[in-house]
Amino acid sequence: MHFSSALCISSVRGLGCHLMAKRQRQKGVVVQSRLSHLMGEKRVRIIDVARATGISRNMLSKLYYDRARRVDLADIAKLCEYMGCSVGDLFETVA
Repeated sequence: MHFSSALCISSVRGLGCHLMAKRQRQKGVVVQSRLSHLMGEKRVRIIDVARATGISRNMLSKLYYDRARRVDLADIAKLCEYMGCSVGDLFETVA
């Protein structure tokens, strides 16, 4: 199995993440992004976050609309630092 510095949010093509996502779906566990809520509270736009963090607008849009399948840990760290929150505030698990 290949280990990388990324967080697997749901099913992706990689074997390890795919098996993990399959197990999570069977248990009914889903990880959702709360970026849209955090950005709404701070009243910032995607382009503002992109410029401040260096994360692509495309990746931020995927997180904002909860369509991301995989997120780099470096991007999560940048978002948490910019938003002043923890990883648990940025993502939530839904049973």
